[in-house]
Amino acid sequence: MHISRQHVAAENKACVCKYCNATLGNPHRLKKHIKAEHPKGQPKTFLCDLCSASYPRQCLLQTHMRTHSGEKPYKYFYCEERQPRAEHPICA
Repeated sequence: MHISRQHVAAENKACVCKYCNATLGNPHRLKKHIKAEHPKGQPKTFLCDLCSASYPRQCLLQTHMRTHSGEKPYKYFYCEERQPRAEHPICA
């Protein structure tokens, strides 16, 4: 399963996302992309002012903006390391 999904992608025809025209290597990656990037088929309406990124929900854009600011507001429970998003983010 792993080999066919990850390493034989070059032999498979590339899959194109119908929402954003992103090209993914195989149907499995396309399915994961659509689930993550286009929940419920929502268009990406929240745009980053600093780069070309766009997101279907405001909370995802806010998390993305931390890549530009370097903000890391969440601390791991087991050490002092900080991260830009919560372990299990919940946003609507």
